[in-house]
Amino acid sequence: MPVLAGIRFLPIFNLIGRRSRENLTVFNQDDANGKMLIPRELEGFDVAAAVERMLDRPELWWQAVGLFVMHFSDWLSRWQGALGEDAAERKQVHALRSAAENIGAVRLAAAAASLEAALLGRLAGREVAISDDCRAELTAAYLATMAVLAKGGAGPVGKA
Repeated sequence: MPVLAGIRFLPIFNLIGRRSRENLTVFNQDDANGKMLIPRELEGFDVAAAVERMLDRPELWWQAVGLFVMHFSDWLSRWQGALGEDAAERKQVHALRSAAENIGAVRLAAAAASLEAALLGRLAGREVAISDDCRAELTAAYLATMAVLAKGGAGPVGKA
């Protein structure tokens, strides 16, 4: 089970098992599985848009979230290891941004996009200053995203 800075990640199926049905959205499925539940709201996420991009198949979103947690639970240390080399850092930030966009983690995707744009500018030969605040925001967004996923933070009832 992945661990990040003292946060223990539950198996992905526990994200819905520990939440009341009132905080979940029911998506109708055409297959024999009937209906599938997803959180209506997660802090820092646009779950509905992510599911829509996945052809309105919530099971694909759940799979993507599981893969995100599995592949990015140690991302912070890999990113920190790439600091000081723009190409390596950009590769780490790009991977995180793409995966965050895929699962609808909008705050994290925006923070990663900001840093990635600056790194791309540097790689293109422009003198681009990257503030400590930019990296601090990415770190904060990453930790917040992982914390929400670790606790399965489904929010209030509403149409997704």
